[in-house]
Amino acid sequence: MSTARVAVLRTTPAKVLQDYARLQELAGVQRFLSKSAPTILKDNISWHFPMPSANSTPWQIEGTILGLRANGYTDLRCVQNKTVVIDAFKGEDLNLFMPIFKAYEIPVLYNFRTDDMRWVEHRPKRSTLALHQIYRKASASRTTSSARTSSIYRR
Repeated sequence: MSTARVAVLRTTPAKVLQDYARLQELAGVQRFLSKSAPTILKDNISWHFPMPSANSTPWQIEGTILGLRANGYTDLRCVQNKTVVIDAFKGEDLNLFMPIFKAYEIPVLYNFRTDDMRWVEHRPKRSTLALHQIYRKASASRTTSSARTSSIYRR
């Protein structure tokens, strides 16, 4: 098993975007993400309103995009989810994510829109430690647990 790696940089507003690329380099992003597969940008929208301690910030999103692009990741897309707490459309607008996605031509997909993705059943080939407890709809057997996963359509 490989050792966990943590990358920390002291930054300033003037260089924060460039520092995200440096963090990705220090963390070894190219060892873990395939450039041939779509890379999902999943911002965190815990509240509709900008709250940097609870939500991703615009500079985190932009810095991540710039860093991934600088490392040759071209198939980037954002995926938003629907929760009982937030409205994805309101959250991405009020947290100022949409101008960034538009500027960098990042498609935004919604896991609750059938035009953007479809849900498929996944049955693990091996036993799972907790999946069968989380998704009780599945069989009681640990080897036949199932979960819904999304399949992202390309645009």
